[in-house]
Amino acid sequence: MRCRIKNWPALLVAALLADCSSAGQPQPREDISPAVLYAFREETAGGEYQILDYQGKNRGLPAPWWAEPYLRGGTAAVETLSEGNKDARDFAGKYIFISLQKSSNLSAILQWKNFQTKPDFSTMIFPRIYRRIIRGISASPEQYYGAFFPAVLKTMADADWNEAALADSLWLIIRLPTQDMAESGVTNIVLSLAVIDKQIFERKVNQLLDHIKIDGKLNREQRSAVKRLKSNFFDNF
Repeated sequence: MRCRIKNWPALLVAALLADCSSAGQPQPREDISPAVLYAFREETAGGEYQILDYQGKNRGLPAPWWAEPYLRGGTAAVETLSEGNKDARDFAGKYIFISLQKSSNLSAILQWKNFQTKPDFSTMIFPRIYRRIIRGISASPEQYYGAFFPAVLKTMADADWNEAALADSLWLIIRLPTQDMAESGVTNIVLSLAVIDKQIFERKVNQLLDHIKIDGKLNREQRSAVKRLKSNFFDNF
């Protein structure tokens, strides 16, 4: 059973800032789970994965409609399919956030899933906010946004997202091709899907953006960049 890091937001923000400082502009990694900090679809090395088993298969049940689209196309694919999907009526008017946990030990990850009484929604929501902040920028985020960048990361990581609700979760056993494609390895994962009302979420994020206090001054270009981010934060979110 994994150990829980209580102050993960501060550690995650520090790691992201270090990454930005050392590597220039960070590349957004889709559907990264801050709990494990790796991208599932990058690990497949561009090859096909195989679902060996999943929760409910032994009872003849299909996997939830959202699992396969997520593994193939990320959260964006799930939200696109949820529009007009009769199985996804409960997701109408909501943002979807999915986290992924993995382990080589099936018993350990099932124990973690069973004892997960209340997910840490910050670990599910923050990565998508982070990707939005750095999307399309023409320089490193610290140069582009100045002191606003670490301030907005800390604000969003520390925010309380009690308005979110866990809608579904699922364990799967998957065979992944290795990087050299010569061998295949088996891994166990748990997917957790949370939803939050779009209007509530947008209102809260906008309020947080409007009340961020920065340590230092911004130049004219940085002020313009922050203004643009605030005005169109939810464009293609």
